[in-house]
Amino acid sequence: MDKDNFLKKYADHLNEEQKQAVQTIAGPVLLLAVPGSGKTTVLVTRLGYMILCENINPQNILVLTYTVAATRDMGDRFSHVFGEEARKNLEFRTINGICSKIISQYAYMIGKTPDSIYQLITDEKVTTKIVGDILKDFMEDFPTESQIKATKTL
Repeated sequence: MDKDNFLKKYADHLNEEQKQAVQTIAGPVLLLAVPGSGKTTVLVTRLGYMILCENINPQNILVLTYTVAATRDMGDRFSHVFGEEARKNLEFRTINGICSKIISQYAYMIGKTPDSIYQLITDEKVTTKIVGDILKDFMEDFPTESQIKATKTL
C-alpha cells in the first residue's frame, strides 16, 4: 500500500505529531503523553504502517508492553483495524513474557527444560562472584568490592 493511501485510510484522525511518529521508522521515537491522548492508537497505526507501507516482515517485530492487559488490548486493537490475518505473525508480549521466552530458548539450546533453569540464586557469595565476573568482562579489569556492591544494588 502506498503511504498516501495508508495515511488517508488509517491515520486521517491523527494530528501532525502523531502522523510523524507513525511514519518515523529509522531511529528511536518517544511517545510521551497523558493517558487517553492516543499513544496506543499511534503505536497500532505505526505497526500497520511498518508492515503495509515499509514492507517490514511482521516476524521481525516484537511488541512489548508492561502488563498482560495492555498486551491483549494492543493486539485486539491491531486486529480491529488491520484484521486478524495481519496480526497472526506479530508477536505481542509483556516484558516478563519475553524474558521467559528467552530463558526457555536458552534451556532448549543447552538441552534442559525451562523449569530446570528457573532457580533463584540466594547465596550472597555466588551472586557476588557472578556480578564480579560480568563486570570483569565489561571492564577488562578486576572490579573493586564497591563497584560490585554498587552494581548489585542497581
